[in-house]
Amino acid sequence: MRAQTPDYLFRRGNWFYFRRGIPLQLRRRFKRREIKVSLGTEHPGTARRLCRVVANRFDRLIALAKVMPELTPQVIERLLKDYFAKGLGDFRDTLELATTDPSSGFEPEAELEFIVSELPQLKQRLVKRDYDSLTQVEAKKSTEAAGYDVPGKNSDNWDVLCHGILRARTEQFRIFAAMLNGNYDDVEPKDPLFKAPAAAVMGQIGGSITGHSETIKELANKYLKLKESVWVKKTQLDNKRVLGWFMELVDADKPITSVTKAHVGMYRDLLMNLPKNYTKAKKFEGLSVTEAVKAGEDAPKISLRTASKYLSMFKGFQNWCVEEEHLLTAPGSHIKVPYKGNPVEARLPFSPSQLKTIFSSPVYAGCKSAGRRSMPGEFVIRDGRFWIPLIALFSGMRLGEIVQMYVSDVREEGEVWILDVTTMDQDEAELSEEEIEKNLKTSQSQRRIPIHEELKRIGFLNYVAECKQKKAPSKRLFPDINPGKDGYFSHNFSKTFSRYLKAIEVKTPKHVFHSFRHNFTDVLHIAGIDDSHQDALMGHLDMKKAKTVYGTKGMPLKALINDMQKLDFAIDLDHLYVD
Repeated sequence: MRAQTPDYLFRRGNWFYFRRGIPLQLRRRFKRREIKVSLGTEHPGTARRLCRVVANRFDRLIALAKVMPELTPQVIERLLKDYFAKGLGDFRDTLELATTDPSSGFEPEAELEFIVSELPQLKQRLVKRDYDSLTQVEAKKSTEAAGYDVPGKNSDNWDVLCHGILRARTEQFRIFAAMLNGNYDDVEPKDPLFKAPAAAVMGQIGGSITGHSETIKELANKYLKLKESVWVKKTQLDNKRVLGWFMELVDADKPITSVTKAHVGMYRDLLMNLPKNYTKAKKFEGLSVTEAVKAGEDAPKISLRTASKYLSMFKGFQNWCVEEEHLLTAPGSHIKVPYKGNPVEARLPFSPSQLKTIFSSPVYAGCKSAGRRSMPGEFVIRDGRFWIPLIALFSGMRLGEIVQMYVSDVREEGEVWILDVTTMDQDEAELSEEEIEKNLKTSQSQRRIPIHEELKRIGFLNYVAECKQKKAPSKRLFPDINPGKDGYFSHNFSKTFSRYLKAIEVKTPKHVFHSFRHNFTDVLHIAGIDDSHQDALMGHLDMKKAKTVYGTKGMPLKALINDMQKLDFAIDLDHLYVD
């Protein structure tokens, strides 16, 4: 039967294109009437498949556009207040740094001269509604940073926005001049639009937005307590450590409003100089973080990637303080660790030849013994080291999700066998510390994944049945996988698997266990699976949206079964099939 050609697929010459009209109510926001994209192929079958993929993404984009917030007068007022407060806060931090660090390069006299010369010009532009290029750039940046569409330059919203930015710049300059002259009795805004933001920023000296500034320690404890139910254990410990380091550097009993850009810069520098394995090495035992940095001047430092992650955790705390209105703006929000790593490019999927090597290596073709898995022999031991890579390839599950599975997580729902990726139940909560707490990366990671037919052919369900029939069955699906020194099963297995990849000459800096998840993602794309279905299978689904569309259990299982049946991993595993 000939495949039906979508209405939005058309051909020009030898090449196929996707073309679809934008709904009338959204054309103003998209600034165009339609979307037209070359599919880059001459083959009809390939074009139809690619067209479906683009169409799914188009539908998702339109759906998001429909729920995106509009730039209302109230929103514009908030953006202007935020812009004003940020500029005022940055200048206050710069001035404070100049008084404590003579090498900062800040010249108060030259700055004052510039401001005094600029103020009359700003006021003239304000009267004439004449918006210079800097004002327009700042208006565009402020709007985009807040996630809103930039209004057209002939629109009323654009005029209101630019006029407000110009008002903010004028008032900022007047206050800057007063501060540089030491006239702190004249730093209160005269423009009524900015009185509340200024009070909050200048309140870094005597108060917060809410009128009472809690201490860094008080708010850090509140933040960590609030996140307990959201974060996994490791994330909790990492954040507690990161905030603890900051409170060692800056007096924990100071009000949160006393934190400045200079403090954040000092903390960034401290993180970049933190000795590797500071929390584990005996050399640093009992030392504060500042003492450890000094003692480890010649020791290897943590990676820039790790330092960047720690700084992001601290900024997460700052952003929460802003959301809870303990701060109006986050000091030092633009301070970064100079790390240019791209997470998307950090890991690659295994190539077909690498997959063939892995699944025909000694673990799968026969090894010397349980303790010598990388050496060829006659034993095929179907335990965790055998099954975990196969499950990762055919389900896309994360390593941490697989190693913590219980036998009960593999179950039949209706007539469908699934991997039930869930958090722990009441009974599981009674496990000892040695039996690591069962957690997921995020609440969105909870999902049901139909078991791929290839796993069944290889005998995975037989393995599950054998686990249940043992005289003293373990709750865990893979009891042979032991935790590492840090108590995490995934860390220990990850190291073991990495050594194995090296032994069979597959290991590269960009090929690790997580590469299986990239393989699964690629297969989903190739099969043209709908983006929302991909999210449901991968554990990226926004559960709030899922419940709105699909009820309380998320994506219908039947739809996911159909998706799994379309997946072709292009690898021959006949030698692993059971009779």
